[in-house]
Amino acid sequence: SNDARRPKNEQHLKKLLSSVMVRNRRSDVNIRFPARKSAIYHLELTDKEQQLYDEVSNYIRHEFKTQTKHQYHLLSLTTLQKELCSSSRAVKDTLGKMAARDQYPDITRGRLRSFIALADDICTNRKIEALGEILASFPGKFLVFTEFLHTMHFIQEHLEARDIRTQIFHGSMDLLQRRDAIRNFTRDVRVLISTQTGGEGFNLQFCHQLVNYDLPWNPMMVEQRIGRLHRLGQEHDVAIFNLSIRNTIESHVLDLLARKI
Repeated sequence: SNDARRPKNEQHLKKLLSSVMVRNRRSDVNIRFPARKSAIYHLELTDKEQQLYDEVSNYIRHEFKTQTKHQYHLLSLTTLQKELCSSSRAVKDTLGKMAARDQYPDITRGRLRSFIALADDICTNRKIEALGEILASFPGKFLVFTEFLHTMHFIQEHLEARDIRTQIFHGSMDLLQRRDAIRNFTRDVRVLISTQTGGEGFNLQFCHQLVNYDLPWNPMMVEQRIGRLHRLGQEHDVAIFNLSIRNTIESHVLDLLARKI
């Protein structure tokens, strides 16, 4: 049978293709990717942080659903818990938006405002202390990833107060702002603090240390973060520091990631 897609002179075609197609394995061209080294920092929340985490979790699971009759349950408990693990600043913003909703009963809005007062009373965040410890122990530049814009600004304020030069990087910045941010990082900025969307499409081979301040659910997102540093042109082994709060949704996320990876 005649097949129109089959070449008439297969040998001649192979010879022509071989003159323009070159396939090299990495081993053939002596490309060596540096190693990856990762560590998990299992952290305990401070007493006030743990109190806020437990009280908000219990309230949303039980009373909130009853008071609002489920119909206004727009924000998942999961998101609130992830914010509670990230920073009091992040969860306070969300609680404030919820407390401002007219459709919630007064008892609900009052309770949400009481949690905002608890968040305001938190002076020490365990994660920011852990980040400070890492920066004090390991010299050089760092890329820090967070899931939340409010946490990004919170980290920047704390590090700048400790005389550590920082630069923020997020998805709302235009191309010019992004280029300026990267240029600053290549020069005298020590820590680039980025959200996930900010982390797409830029290469930072001159930095070899990364902190996952918050862990995303998706292992591919973790891989994308690491790929900003662990790529062709990287001359050092890449060190990855993962922060995880014990007995919270974050330790559950870590288990999921470990199983998927």
